[in-house]
Amino acid sequence: YEGTTVLITGLIAAGDNPFTREFQPAAMYVYPPLYNLLVAPLTLWFDNTLQLHRQVSAVLIIASCLVCAGTVYHCGRSWRQSLAAAATLYAALLFYSTPVASSNALGVCLYLLILAIPWRYDFAAPSLALACGLGVLAFYAKQYFILSMAMLCLYLFLYVSVRRALLLGCAYALLLLASLALVHQSSPYYLDNTLFSPAVAMTRLQMPTVARTQFAAFFRLYWPLLLILGYWGVLRARETGWRQLLSGIADAYRPWRAGSGGKAYPANHFFWFCLVWASLVVFFSLGRNPGNYLSYLFQLMSPLLLIVCFGLLSVQDSKLRILAPLVLVCFYQVYALLPDDFSTTEENWARVEQLISEHEEILASQMLVATLLKYQREVEQDGHTFYFPLAENKPDYFAKPRSEARVAAVWKAYITAIYKKIEAGRYDLIMVTPWDGNGIFNNNPPAFSDMDGMTFLKNYYYLDETLALSMTERHGGGTYALRIWRPKPGP
Repeated sequence: YEGTTVLITGLIAAGDNPFTREFQPAAMYVYPPLYNLLVAPLTLWFDNTLQLHRQVSAVLIIASCLVCAGTVYHCGRSWRQSLAAAATLYAALLFYSTPVASSNALGVCLYLLILAIPWRYDFAAPSLALACGLGVLAFYAKQYFILSMAMLCLYLFLYVSVRRALLLGCAYALLLLASLALVHQSSPYYLDNTLFSPAVAMTRLQMPTVARTQFAAFFRLYWPLLLILGYWGVLRARETGWRQLLSGIADAYRPWRAGSGGKAYPANHFFWFCLVWASLVVFFSLGRNPGNYLSYLFQLMSPLLLIVCFGLLSVQDSKLRILAPLVLVCFYQVYALLPDDFSTTEENWARVEQLISEHEEILASQMLVATLLKYQREVEQDGHTFYFPLAENKPDYFAKPRSEARVAAVWKAYITAIYKKIEAGRYDLIMVTPWDGNGIFNNNPPAFSDMDGMTFLKNYYYLDETLALSMTERHGGGTYALRIWRPKPGP
């Protein structure tokens, strides 16, 4: 779906609004556009390509690692532990979806800043005001990164100041709702695209087994750090006794019973707290999504785990540092997880590019969106398109007043137009993978015919060739079969 990001950035750079009727549902976008707004001015000096977007993501990943390093350094003034935390986080953020042309890297950076700045300045009012502003930006980077604001408000409520927590929570809610009201006025399909459709999709895709599989993989990677944390618990128990240690842990998570006012917690207690809550949210919600393998865990949990562990190493005595060599094991594991073979078979990709350059009207897979844009071909569907009809499942209050502008009507007109073009043989080529074919044809038969979608296609087009498109061998990668359909010759 990287090409979708390039498409949306190009529309914004041209002065268009992708969340208006004109671009629905062919250019539907399920993510907020802050990242695209950030990159759009750069297209004045650089080409709007995958490379540009990936370079912006690279800068944001490095910024996230610096925030992590600075936080660890503030715990114990150890440059060695800070560098170790940053290097370990770098590997996590290079995995899967964060380094590509997407809003993930921007969201992670804002997520960390929202947590680190108030903690660094003892939750002073100016730092909370800044976090509130960054929290609004985080929502418009990618929706789930507002988790940081939820954790910050909850921590303030339990451990710092109920009054300050309520003020921050109310201010954030008002800012967010006011901004959404303004956005909805200028972008009538924004809520459909970024809230209602993803919510329905997430509900339908929930698979508890996926969460368990990802957590098992996460623990296999980070077990050396978890062992260090466990050993620290054993040392503390020897010093204070198991009963007192367990009582202290219970008090830390029951502050209203322990009388937490003025209570001195460890420097990184805030990040312990956030790690627990982020893990619960990922396990019971985000981690059940079969897409974005391990990304939610690496983005939301890894930074917190690293700050907790390396912050602890930077302040503890030599008894704990005996296990510090385990960090090297963790280094090996997180970097060994990254792909090291980026070789691809270029021949078929060159063939696809040649076909696109030689034909004008093409119905193509989302894998080819960036290539379509390169040759200034119209994009008929961008991969997010097939989430559009899910927005019909929303409260009636948000339905469009004009019936022809409502989701069901827009979708019916869009699908009908595709089948009418197929019937007339207007597409020079139809280039789809089985996944695209399922989304377009199997799930959306023509409303004006008794035939199913695939039968209708075969009635007017013939399968000319199948090209194996090679992508990086990784989770969600590999080789895809691209089927090339051409119009049947007339009588």
